[in-house]
Amino acid sequence: SDYFYRSPLLSESQYSSETFGSPEKPEVFRAEGDLEIKASDGYGILLVNGNLEIKGDFLWHGLLLINGDFRFSGGGNKAVYGAVVAMGNAIRMDGGA
Repeated sequence: SDYFYRSPLLSESQYSSETFGSPEKPEVFRAEGDLEIKASDGYGILLVNGNLEIKGDFLWHGLLLINGDFRFSGGGNKAVYGAVVAMGNAIRMDGGA
């Protein structure tokens, strides 16, 4: 479709100060394995085949699909405008989240 553009597989297990997609070009991002994101924002769909940990400021517009545990940790402002679906045993929001 013209609305979503498929992005390549995320190759790193940690990202910091990243912008994933844009309001004009939301994207589909996929990670195979555990993923840690710090102080970042994004637009679109994030698929994680593992655990996802968010640290520091975080803003996501769209859908987070996690085939594992989901955790907000550390300080900072965090928001997801859309939905979070986590299929693991834990969804944690701690450390000032």
